[in-house]
Amino acid sequence: MRVVFSGILVFVLAGLHVSHPWLEERAVRRRHIWVPFTAGIAIGYVFLYMLPKLSDYTRAIMAAEPSESEFLHYRVFLFALFGFLFYFIVDRYRLPGHPRAALATSVHTASFCFYNALVGHIIPNIPRPGLAPLFVAAAVLGAHLLGINHQLRHWHPSAFDRLLRWLLAASIASGWALATFTSLPKETLLVMTGFLAGAMIVNVMMEELPLKDDPRRVVPFIAGTGLFFAVTIFIRSLRRMS
Repeated sequence: MRVVFSGILVFVLAGLHVSHPWLEERAVRRRHIWVPFTAGIAIGYVFLYMLPKLSDYTRAIMAAEPSESEFLHYRVFLFALFGFLFYFIVDRYRLPGHPRAALATSVHTASFCFYNALVGHIIPNIPRPGLAPLFVAAAVLGAHLLGINHQLRHWHPSAFDRLLRWLLAASIASGWALATFTSLPKETLLVMTGFLAGAMIVNVMMEELPLKDDPRRVVPFIAGTGLFFAVTIFIRSLRRMS
């Protein structure tokens, strides 16, 4: 049941990519609200779910490998740092006028296809039991991807409408298929989860949240973070009641 449900959710996320130009044209007047709102949801997800999950992984590593060096015990956070640095560097090279801007744009496009594959792979591997955590994760990541798509379409309007949205949809579906029909080592899952956490932080803060350009974005961002906080409290209360 979880496999089917996660597949439906990923199919919906792929549909968001394909239909993004249509969606954005109808929400263009409110983008100063929905872009920071989705960013707030995403950053809440990182700090209230993904980073605590990395701590859980670290405790499990310490219990399973007590003789390992302390530095390696915290390697999942190192993967998060790598994810942060990777997308930070790619974004800096993408700036207009940079001598390697053309190459960086190609790398930038490929990196977000990889980013979507990570998202597609993470969803069916959500460790919490039940369908509600899958739905919440897909909803949060879908909101985050809407903000990312907004920026990608701003940078590459014709390429996004013509090809990139289809590549992103195929990437997220491929990530789900890889997670569903193959079994990756646990260490690989640690790398992917940590890398995605770091990547989400830098993408939210650098791409979705230019608060200095529009002070009106502050309140929607805080509202998005508060919404995810409320959802987190609700889901954890359900676990205690069950």
